Amino acid sequence: MEQIKTLGGPVTDPDTACKYLNSKGWTLSTAPLDANSLANVLYQISNNSKLPPDTTVTIRAVVILLNESTIQSSAAELADVIANKVIETIAPTVKALDTTTKFLEASTTKQAEHLVMADNLLEQATNKLANIPSSPSPRLQPTSYANALKNHPTQTNNLIRPASAEEVKIQQRQALATRRILVSFSTEDPEAPKENTMEVTRALCKKINNEIKLKYESEELFGEEPTSPIPMVKGIIHLKAGGILVEMDSEKSVTTFQKFFPTTALQTLICPTANYKQRSYPLIFHFVPIDDFDPTNKEHIKAIEDEVGLPQGSILETNWIKKHDQHRTGQKVANLRVTCASAEAANTILTTYPLRIADHTIRVQKDICEPLRCNKCQRYGHVRADCKGTETCALCTSTWHVTAACTTRTQCCVSCGPSSTHPSTARSCPEFHK
Repeated sequence: MEQIKTLGGPVTDPDTACKYLNSKGWTLSTAPLDANSLANVLYQISNNSKLPPDTTVTIRAVVILLNESTIQSSAAELADVIANKVIETIAPTVKALDTTTKFLEASTTKQAEHLVMADNLLEQATNKLANIPSSPSPRLQPTSYANALKNHPTQTNNLIRPASAEEVKIQQRQALATRRILVSFSTEDPEAPKENTMEVTRALCKKINNEIKLKYESEELFGEEPTSPIPMVKGIIHLKAGGILVEMDSEKSVTTFQKFFPTTALQTLICPTANYKQRSYPLIFHFVPIDDFDPTNKEHIKAIEDEVGLPQGSILETNWIKKHDQHRTGQKVANLRVTCASAEAANTILTTYPLRIADHTIRVQKDICEPLRCNKCQRYGHVRADCKGTETCALCTSTWHVTAACTTRTQCCVSCGPSSTHPSTARSCPEFHK
């Protein structure tokens, strides 16, 4: 630049250079003057045949290098612009990742502290247990009817162990039992629901729910607009012995249902012989002295309640498994069925050991209900007194002789058919487990 200025002439600075190029027509005054346009001017000059060949080649070399420099400069600027845009876009994400990293580091530190604390508490508890002297464990209040039967409560020595899958099922059954209402009626009642079909069950559910809704919205019953949810019947189970099991949507709905429908209203709703049947908990007492206990004597029943520390009325009734007139001559002990009013009362009796009646040690177990089987026709669902079938052998299914006179070694079951290989009395029978 300095050398050009010393030479003199019409071009001495950028402004005069632009005017000169415009005046000679090499460039346009309206077009921007940049490196590309200048390279184009040099290229046009190099096409003049009057220039020496070396000068032409030199000018074209300058054009190529100038153009390449322009491309590189534009690429660098474009890269800077793209980089800036990318940085602006990912900046929030980077910040969030940084925050997340710090949070995870803090959480990991906190978890480590909790693990150390838990380890210290476990070590302290282990040391305390090691220092506890061995002594007979006190009588524990059972947590469920089935747990008391197994004599295996879920809480021992103030340490709670995780409930097993079986105990979870027991708790679910107990929760379901609190939402059910047992309604009994005579099977000979012509108005009683008899057909155990889906259509009949749905119609009965709909009928009861409609009546509940009418009762619930009745101003005569409440005196004001009710605010709590309307009780609903979720399902109905028909019982073979006569009766239905009504399942409500909650335990509170059971109380509301019994309030809406006392016995007279229930008979109008279901059938004339319908009645509420309270849930009972039967137990079996083994080796009860026959001469020293009378099932009909209230004082004898009260003595059992006092023996295990139960309030009066906890035992609803007692009766011999086999009628008294059927006992053998000279028989001293027999089995007694004791019906309790609540699961707590039954659990207390089950966990009381030893239980004594008239100085006799009694063994107690839960009354396990088994399916009825007729010892005449050997089929399930009824007893001999109600049987209308043919006398059949329980061992080989023959109708030509009774079970006591059977001499064959080929066993067969009436319920399972001729292909079976077990007798009708077998507890492994599939029909028995159904």
